[in-house]
Amino acid sequence: MTMEERFERLEQINRRWRAIALSLGLVIGAGLIMAQSNANKITDVIQTKRLEVLNKKGIPVVTLESDQRGGRILTATVDGNLLFETGDGEMSLYDGHGQKLAQLSATKDGQGMLATYNHNGEGVIALGATKNGRGAFTTYNGEGQKLVSLSATDHGGAVSVWNNAGQAVSTIRASENGDGEVGAWNPDGKGQKLTPGQ
Repeated sequence: MTMEERFERLEQINRRWRAIALSLGLVIGAGLIMAQSNANKITDVIQTKRLEVLNKKGIPVVTLESDQRGGRILTATVDGNLLFETGDGEMSLYDGHGQKLAQLSATKDGQGMLATYNHNGEGVIALGATKNGRGAFTTYNGEGQKLVSLSATDHGGAVSVWNNAGQAVSTIRASENGDGEVGAWNPDGKGQKLTPGQ
């Protein structure tokens, strides 16, 4: 290749690089102008499958997302530990270390329920509705065993008491004829009921 051919080739390469640089400069300039003109406009709709708000450490502290059953919202501590979660027909509160403390939800048969938990994750109180749609309040011993139940029945109110072994030992309730009824039993199931007139 002669010296003239080399110079001509260098000039061609130089022209190409200048054209590329000019095109790139025009694209960047147009982008900056468009960005500046849209800086004060408010977008009507933002669509995404997941939105995360990050703290200074880059940890998500608020998350909005969708799952198979609908939308979910989560909030977390600065270290990313769960504090609040809502979705799938329920809301849950956490202690910031991953332990659930309270839950507000709908049951499978469409009743509302509020439950609280101890530091081991065991339910200790449940406030909700019976299968017949009446109010019920139940306490547990922290190991899953029901201890006291206060509920509405077909005939009035009822209080039931269980021992730690899960055996019913006492009831106070309204009877079918509207009278009061008190019952007490030992762990073997032996006992008696007291009603007016006895």
